[in-house]
Order: sequence, then structure tokens, then C-alpha cells
Amino acid sequence: MSKLLAIWTMIAMTGFGCKSTPAAHNGRIASDPIAAAALLKDATPIKGSSVTLVVHGMSCPLCANNVDKTLVDIAGVESATVNLDTGRVIVATPGPTKPTRSNLANAVQASGFTLIRLEEVP
Repeated sequence: MSKLLAIWTMIAMTGFGCKSTPAAHNGRIASDPIAAAALLKDATPIKGSSVTLVVHGMSCPLCANNVDKTLVDIAGVESATVNLDTGRVIVATPGPTKPTRSNLANAVQASGFTLIRLEEVP
């Protein structure tokens, strides 16, 4: 049964597509694409106990699940909370091991989405 559901979901997503999250960016990508691409190579560790990622392209629970699962597999990430309405993901990094900006950016990209901005609270 779960295999049938997975196949149907893949067909539905292929046929209808997943809408991007315009609420997160007011209908446009609100970031410098060069700066966003630079995050993929930025080895700077996250400083605080959490970070907010602004992600373009998420609009359904399957999207949120893909991003969440990819992020929590990173060393130092305790949890990831996705808000589909805003396109933001709050990533908890409370321990002494901190992921790098590139770890997070590459995980978002690996899950099929684009990291627009990374927001750290000092």
C-alpha cells in the first residue's frame, strides 16, 4: 500500500509540479544569486544554537519532509522545523558540534531546493 502511495505521489508531483513559495519572497527571489551560490562553498561554522534558512521551492508536506530529512542527517543538527507558508526552515544546532554554512546549503540543494539566504542571530 505504501509503495502504491509513493508511486502515485511521484506521478502527481511530476504531472502537477510543486509550486514555489511566493510568500517567502513576495513573488520573486529576494536575494543576490551570487551570494546564495557562495553559501555552497562557505566553510564558516554556524555560531549560535539555531539558524534560519530561507528556501525557495517548498510548497507541500513532501517538500518539507525532504528538506527536514536531509538537514537532520548533518552532524550538529538536532532538528529542522519547516514553515511552508514563509519558506523558512529553523535549524536547531544546540550542541558543541556546529555545521558549516556550506553543509546546510548543500543539504538544501541535495533535497531539490534553493537556499536563498541564511539568517543567524548573534
